[in-house]
Amino acid sequence: DGGIVVHNHARGTIKGNTISGNAKAGITMCTGAKALIAENCILSGKGSGILCHSDAGGVVRANRISQTEKAGVEMRKRAATHVLGNIITAGLAQGIHVHTDGKGHFECNQIS
Repeated sequence: DGGIVVHNHARGTIKGNTISGNAKAGITMCTGAKALIAENCILSGKGSGILCHSDAGGVVRANRISQTEKAGVEMRKRAATHVLGNIITAGLAQGIHVHTDGKGHFECNQIS
């Protein structure tokens, strides 16, 4: 269903992966997890490319996200993540969607 999940206060680096065709988010970071998510290619998923929620934090940097049915990057439920330098293309929803108490710092992302 989902690609990579980091949760329950876990820490880690998710870098250089190709993730495609998922029924849910390509990468999910949640429940207090903190991670560097960088230089991944996320394609053709039915969920968000990267979903951050429930007090997740960290950095989402230099990922290529394309053809997702939901937002390229989605932030909700007190997630606070620095999102920078991502390329988000050909999605069916928002490039970046912040809602339900989500927050973050967003810079130098390309959305088309």
